[in-house]
Amino acid sequence: MSRAIELGADHTINYEKEDVTRWIRSETSGRGVDVAIDAVGAATWPLDIACVRKGGRIVLCGVTTGAKGETDLRTLYWNQLTVLGSTMGSDEDFRQMLRAVILNELRPVIDEVFPLERVREAMEKMEADRQFGKIALKISQ
Repeated sequence: MSRAIELGADHTINYEKEDVTRWIRSETSGRGVDVAIDAVGAATWPLDIACVRKGGRIVLCGVTTGAKGETDLRTLYWNQLTVLGSTMGSDEDFRQMLRAVILNELRPVIDEVFPLERVREAMEKMEADRQFGKIALKISQ
């Protein structure tokens, strides 16, 4: 978590050791977050709903842990939540994002680069959750 602070994070939380919902509610004086952005899917869907404020929004842009999340629909309407599915945006959105990356000199966090021949090792590292940032494969020409 210290690495995330070094990279500019204001707050960090270890979801495996801490109660995320309780932490969010404490940090927001019981209000909840305005927007929850979820690229995980089924495993974090209940957390999204529990952490977003009344009238808040959940943006779903990935389902790496599964596509089916159980929802108590009463929570959606009672809390007036908005759920937005997003696949990335338009071509113009993509151009603007690239421009912002270039102008702000943003760099992805790369944990390690593996040659393609070591793809199995790269996958094992990822599956064991031993990386911070992205794992990349290099294809030699």
